[in-house]
Amino acid sequence: MDPIGVNDHPAAYFEYDGYLAGIAQHLRDGASVDVLGKYLLGLGRDVMGMSPSPTFNHDAALIIVRWYLAEARHIQEP
Repeated sequence: MDPIGVNDHPAAYFEYDGYLAGIAQHLRDGASVDVLGKYLLGLGRDVMGMSPSPTFNHDAALIIVRWYLAEARHIQEP
């Protein structure tokens, strides 16, 4: 997902890296999809200056949480 449309610009390759620590902390804290979606909404609105899009952020949060839980299960398997 590329909410501000920079993936095709090599100079902006690391644009989203600054947000990863906060997202990772939410995941480690067990944030629900709704909580992570609201966090992403705040990043988009307050940091990126985007118009709020609750559906987009909820969908992104769902993808992220599902991925995180699948990876956590994979790591715990013998």
